[in-house]
Amino acid sequence: MIMGIDHGYGQFTALAERNKARTEASEGWTAMITKETFCAALGQIMEQREIDEKVGAALESVGDGHFVFGCKNRYLTALLLVLKEAVNDQYDYIDWWLYDASPDYKVWTDDGTKEWCLKEPGALYDFIVAGT
Repeated sequence: MIMGIDHGYGQFTALAERNKARTEASEGWTAMITKETFCAALGQIMEQREIDEKVGAALESVGDGHFVFGCKNRYLTALLLVLKEAVNDQYDYIDWWLYDASPDYKVWTDDGTKEWCLKEPGALYDFIVAGT
């Protein structure tokens, strides 16, 4: 069975057997962050992204060129590393969710028999922690 992730521009696949092996290898493992804290952190990241986009647009309007405010943000990089480790996100679902999942946020089995909608941060948390 293969897991598929819709990036909006194509399909990225990861072997479900790796997820199964990860789940078996980490039996007894529990997330090191609550669902509420995980959701709050992702919400703050999304809010900051909107602010960064507005600042970038303002800089672009007064300058001669393209400005991308907030890129190479070390605080964001550090936070994402901590979140990833706290929920054992071995396949970068958090990065996918933040940067590529929009607009549908769907993950499915390759044969299409099972689909998950991960639009809400809580659904993403449940999916990752379950090792689905």
